[in-house]
Amino acid sequence: MLNRTSMKMAVLLSTYVLAVLVWLFFYHFMVRPRSKTRGCSIPEQDSEGCCGGPRETADLTAQEKNVKGQTVQEIKMHSVYSWLNTNPAYVLKCKYFFTDADGKDI
Repeated sequence: MLNRTSMKMAVLLSTYVLAVLVWLFFYHFMVRPRSKTRGCSIPEQDSEGCCGGPRETADLTAQEKNVKGQTVQEIKMHSVYSWLNTNPAYVLKCKYFFTDADGKDI
């Protein structure tokens, strides 16, 4: 019994370590937190290939300049994403907190 339990724990621990390593791999190579360009552009638009072409840096700079002159309300007019519809905990709270016992909206 102890042998089977220790084997389950070893599999659980190795699965956790593997998941953390995969997450770190993708975080380092896809998100690139220390890079100035921050992430990949669409390959069709990038003349030098994904991530690192001079065209991507120019587009990012132009986008940053465009956003710097706008207010929060102006940015909200052009974006469908906000904290209210992208935060999973808040979305689930709204889904289940505002319902009655039968599951219908209040």
